[in-house]
Amino acid sequence: MIAQTFKSILSKKKRTEIRERMLRTFEVSQSTVRNWLYGRTTPPQYYWSAIAVIFGVSVSELFPDTDNKSEVITNAQAK
Repeated sequence: MIAQTFKSILSKKKRTEIRERMLRTFEVSQSTVRNWLYGRTTPPQYYWSAIAVIFGVSVSELFPDTDNKSEVITNAQAK
């Protein structure tokens, strides 16, 4: 899940940069991003591709239990 990826691949400085970039990109509250990053809630699927780009990983690495990865990517690109 995103929380595990967030903690495992990013340094503390990079975490702050990622948080700030997500806030600007998605125009959501700090608590929303925090909840996503700590696994309390899951971001909407239409954000998954953009989140993967921000993290520099694939959607399947962030959301390994997801079956519809190609559908998610298509939906995100359509926005």
